[in-house]
Amino acid sequence: MYFKTFASALAVSAAVLLAGCDAAVEKVAENTDDGKMRAEFVTSCTDSAVSAAGSNAAFSKEQFNQLCGCSFDEAAKLYPDATAWKKAVINYGLSQNDPELESKLTQAMGTCVQNMLQN
Repeated sequence: MYFKTFASALAVSAAVLLAGCDAAVEKVAENTDDGKMRAEFVTSCTDSAVSAAGSNAAFSKEQFNQLCGCSFDEAAKLYPDATAWKKAVINYGLSQNDPELESKLTQAMGTCVQNMLQN
């Protein structure tokens, strides 16, 4: 997905410092600044989307940026709280395999694309 770079960097920090166990992931999630996490996700997502789309992009860089921000916000709403969302992102960075997270991000992105096309 688009946020693998950010998630990987965050996950490596968690793994190196705290051995990657559930308690460590929870501690990292609790201590991760929501705004910084969102900003890094949006930047990574936007850069990946622009790169993947190339010159045939249906959206501008600004639109990809809006889509990525919206997707982050909408996916976060699908989790019971901010810590659960952050833990999911961190765990995804560790394993690169979380069908539930991928499904929620796909659902969120679909909602955001529909909203963008209607406006």
